[in-house]
Amino acid sequence: MPPLSASPVAPAPAAPGEAYRPEVDGLRAVAVLAVVLFHAGVPGFRGGFVGVDVFFVISGYLITRLILGELDGERFSFARFYGRRARRLFPAMFATLAATFVASLFILSPPHLEEASLSLIHALLSVSNVLFWSLSGYFDSASAAKPLLHTWSLGVEEQFYLVWPISVYLAYRWLRHRGVLVLIVAVGLASLVAAEIAAGRAPDAAFFLTPFRMCELALGGLCLWLERSTAIRSWRRELLTLLGLALIAYATHAYGEGHRFPGLAAMVPCGGAALVIVGGRGRVAGALLANRLAVGLGLISYSLYLVHWPLFVLVRYGRASDSTSLEKVTLIAAATGLATAMYFLVEQPFRRRRRERLRLSDPAFGLACAGLACALILPAVSAIAARGWPGRVPSGLRAAAAGLAGMKDHHFDAANAQDRVPFPAPGRRNAVIVGDSHGADLLTALLGAKSQVNFRFLHIFWDCQPILGPRPYGEGTPIRSREYAEECARKAEVLRDNPVLEAADLIVIASSWIDYGMAGLPATIDYLKSRYRARIVIVGGRFAFTELSALLIQATTVDEANERFDAAKGKFGMKQEIARLSEIAERQKVDFIDLRPLTCEPLRKGWYCPLFLESGELLYWDSNHWTEAGARLVGKNLRDSGQYEYLF
Repeated sequence: MPPLSASPVAPAPAAPGEAYRPEVDGLRAVAVLAVVLFHAGVPGFRGGFVGVDVFFVISGYLITRLILGELDGERFSFARFYGRRARRLFPAMFATLAATFVASLFILSPPHLEEASLSLIHALLSVSNVLFWSLSGYFDSASAAKPLLHTWSLGVEEQFYLVWPISVYLAYRWLRHRGVLVLIVAVGLASLVAAEIAAGRAPDAAFFLTPFRMCELALGGLCLWLERSTAIRSWRRELLTLLGLALIAYATHAYGEGHRFPGLAAMVPCGGAALVIVGGRGRVAGALLANRLAVGLGLISYSLYLVHWPLFVLVRYGRASDSTSLEKVTLIAAATGLATAMYFLVEQPFRRRRRERLRLSDPAFGLACAGLACALILPAVSAIAARGWPGRVPSGLRAAAAGLAGMKDHHFDAANAQDRVPFPAPGRRNAVIVGDSHGADLLTALLGAKSQVNFRFLHIFWDCQPILGPRPYGEGTPIRSREYAEECARKAEVLRDNPVLEAADLIVIASSWIDYGMAGLPATIDYLKSRYRARIVIVGGRFAFTELSALLIQATTVDEANERFDAAKGKFGMKQEIARLSEIAERQKVDFIDLRPLTCEPLRKGWYCPLFLESGELLYWDSNHWTEAGARLVGKNLRDSGQYEYLF
């Protein structure tokens, strides 16, 4: 990259009157297209989430350019700046939030409507990114059930708008352009270092929170100095544009789930966006980015970003299978149509008013925004207070749906209670359950079997797996970084030289198994057998079903709910898991418990797994965890089958 400048003072950025740059709108089109195709599930765009990072660079560039240009002209006003931002962002956002909330009333289950209402309030307060970070965790609901999840990036931008103008203003008053450049470089480097560290140690915080995204926004501000460099000849600018687009395309295609992100990895698409901005005033940019189609898509990019995700979520809500190619094309076309309508009918009337007498003054516009915000917040608060209005659920399933609220908060109650029980207990059998939330489920079932066995639970997170040794990380695994893989290995050291395991008569390993967990299981069993006297049991064979709360609002009867729940189970993967665990148990000469007969009914081919017990109680509270009633059934079936007496 060329030097910033040969002079001690960096060159001045463009004035606010500088000509419109259509290629920047074309770059917006690239960004929004990547995001939409990624969310639609189009092959080849598994890293399309980097389109958001491209938007951040564009925002950093345009906002810094605007502020500096007005400061140079001694025309900058905080009131005018925030008034323009409000007119740019709020009308389309309010329209999207209102439409999404109304549609959610007819589609989302009570727990998901409650969460959507909470995210609506946080979006209005510009802190939805903080909310989604706080909700990320062990039992976090899937993104496919969050129609306002995409507003996290708006929260980042709006927080940037709060702190950046005053920061640039103070830096400008200090050392004018040199002060602003120092600010940009200092903030950018500090944020990048923090983001790289957090991407390994706290990936959810790195993804959602603004301090870890400031490096991307600061890079956009740095483009103001880079684009004015006289060292970049015209042919080099053409090359920079092509290279920038190539970097964005690479990240869009090569990145994916499990990729360590953001941090340094984000600098690939962000650097690509910066190169396009710096070099984008040539023939290549004109042909690829400044054509009418690209500019048109860029102009509606904000509306398209707002409407596409709620549309995708609400249309596909509760489905166990992926959309067909035709459905994907239809959804993309519908989102584009809605975005075009919102651009002309909502965005433009508030930004460009041809009749001055129809113009709302800034105070009047502010009052209107406050009124609309209250009009949205009040029903959202009511939905939260009523736990998602379970009265919308069909009457036959209403009690079950209402009972789901709060179940996940008590999932580990039995396991935590056992920590207060002395271990070992003289004169009794002592057993240790090692595993994740499925292990906690099994403990609840065993306690419900009214045994005289004394239990203890050793919790190892699902993505860590209850095995010793190193874990794979990165794409294709749920572990996104080397740091977290090392943390998992440290947590699993609880299996080594543990007095609790030394005192145990039985060690039961129960987990939601994944490939590298089963691969590391034989070596772990070898160690346990060599170190402890306890008998060892492997537990597996639990199907994963569909998202439960969505099913309860879509089904009309218990029988329909049972059929739809059963039809969603993953059959092929379960056969492989059972075969592999059975083989490991046989080879290692340990016992294996197949959970399928305890919760499902055998058929001529396969299994039938209902959602409801004959008593009308739910067997599961989500796609794969038992309710208390379900755990009682498992405990009873363990006793009736003789497996309990055999084990204990």
